[in-house]
Amino acid sequence: MPCLLMSLVYFSYVSRYLTGLCFALAALILCFTAYRRLRERLTLHRQPVDHYFLLGEDPSQPDGILYYPLYFSTSLGKARSSDIQLKGRGILRHHAMIYLYKGAWYLDNFSGKAAIQLNGKELKGRKRLRHEDKIVLGRYSLSFFDEAKSAQKSGQSLRKLEEDLSLDQSQPPGLASILLALYLPLALLQVLFVLPADLNALAPGFLLLSGLFMLLILSSALLWPRIYRHFDSMAFTCFALLMSLGFAIQMRLSLLNRSMPTSPDWDQDKWLDFLRTDMFKQALFPILGLLIMPLIIVLVSRTKLIERLAPLCLVLTPLLYLSSIVLGSDITGTGARLWIRLPMGLTIQPSEFAKITYLLVLAWTFKVRLSFKRQLLFLAWAGGNFILVLLLPDLGSLMILLPLSLVVFLVMTSEYIKTALILLAGSSFFFLAYQVFPYVRRRIYGWLTLWTELNAQNDQIIRGLKAMSRGGLVGLGCGQAEPRAIPLASSDMIFPFLVEEQGLLVGLALVAIFMALWLRGAHAFMVTRDSFSAALILGLASSFFIEAAVVVAGSTGLVPLTGVTLPFIARGGSSMLAKYLMAGLLLGLANRQAEGDR
Repeated sequence: MPCLLMSLVYFSYVSRYLTGLCFALAALILCFTAYRRLRERLTLHRQPVDHYFLLGEDPSQPDGILYYPLYFSTSLGKARSSDIQLKGRGILRHHAMIYLYKGAWYLDNFSGKAAIQLNGKELKGRKRLRHEDKIVLGRYSLSFFDEAKSAQKSGQSLRKLEEDLSLDQSQPPGLASILLALYLPLALLQVLFVLPADLNALAPGFLLLSGLFMLLILSSALLWPRIYRHFDSMAFTCFALLMSLGFAIQMRLSLLNRSMPTSPDWDQDKWLDFLRTDMFKQALFPILGLLIMPLIIVLVSRTKLIERLAPLCLVLTPLLYLSSIVLGSDITGTGARLWIRLPMGLTIQPSEFAKITYLLVLAWTFKVRLSFKRQLLFLAWAGGNFILVLLLPDLGSLMILLPLSLVVFLVMTSEYIKTALILLAGSSFFFLAYQVFPYVRRRIYGWLTLWTELNAQNDQIIRGLKAMSRGGLVGLGCGQAEPRAIPLASSDMIFPFLVEEQGLLVGLALVAIFMALWLRGAHAFMVTRDSFSAALILGLASSFFIEAAVVVAGSTGLVPLTGVTLPFIARGGSSMLAKYLMAGLLLGLANRQAEGDR
């Protein structure tokens, strides 16, 4: 028996090379494939579509003729960023959009306020274009021409070209999915094989939870692309790798390198019950998230429920923050009153769900071109929420919400000067927070003195950097690191612990997966024609990437430490469940094109 145990421990130690390689290769494949698909889409958008164009008279020259080729997505307006720049009275900066969707061309008055006439009738929404349709925008009169030899063959050809570059990934990325199927059981077996002998009573529960999680995630990867017609398998594979890594890490932290309290009230049976409860609690939320995700995908892709909920979130978002301020308590000793205590020892963190409601409001607000007055109203609403976030206090959420808002605002409005001004105002907001809130000054001081002195404000980062240096390229192996050497190793500082135990290779691969996820979001943003869906896709994808970047940069000393948790990886109940809900939203929005609801 001792020889067998030694063999299992040795296997767990050696297999770290294989698990790290599987994870890194899968991340590399996903990142490269996502980049290539987005580059193909961008190339497609830059090339005119043969046989389709606009023709009209030049208002400035009576005998002049205007010829405009059409791209897969063509913007018209007086802004320099417009594909077709029109000048004169009555022309807005972003006046209209002509785009190809499912083999047909559409004219869209996406602001709802532009003066557009199609065949003598005022256009407020969108309308399909046909050969020789007359379009009037201000003083411009343009005709849409379809010179394809056969309209039916042309439509079929265009639809085939769109499908080649669409999100219809009915077959998952083959090698990446195989690597996922290999990585997950290996990572969980490593935990089982190094389980101490006095914790063998926990092995059946661990196997049950691990088997259920593996069944859910691998069956989802296999079945969902066949259930949902345009399911984005590449994005789901990114999510599945992150979920698998997070599940394995949290199971390891629940069972290994833990010491029973020396108090006389504790005995072995009570200690085992405590560990068993903690293990089940940490496994509950990923399993619950995987069970909820299909429902979220169906509701988002086939209904307009989230659009109807978005206006309600104008009130719900500040209420969630206020509930934390009034009822919240600090259960980690960091000073942040983020958790509300519930019966049976449970807690909930409303601020995590407030991020989702904030995103819904952001997408709902900028689905149309807003007037300057309405932009100021949104700015006041967002600023009020930011003040509530600082009062919690929760500097990390602010470092996510502010750049996230800037990204969506810039892309949806193309207002570069206003974006720069908002960025300047945001910087002033941080400066004001530095002057008013002591905890902000402590965080900044710890960051500025990171390389000059050791103090209570930077001790956490320094310990994390030492842990990463011990891990090297391939890590120390499962169970070989000491999480108690890093404060909050299971939550705020999960990335240094991850690198120490699994190596820098896995750490860099983790960053690559978040990059691939953002690239898939950018691709979905370019494909969708519903402005609310497009804005929400951009916000969700950017949220995952920004949050991961803030965590990695904070735990390595590149930016001040914020207390943000790494999505899908760090310990937590509310934060974990919120991330699964956001993943379901993103996958459901990407799948909407299959339903034809635009």
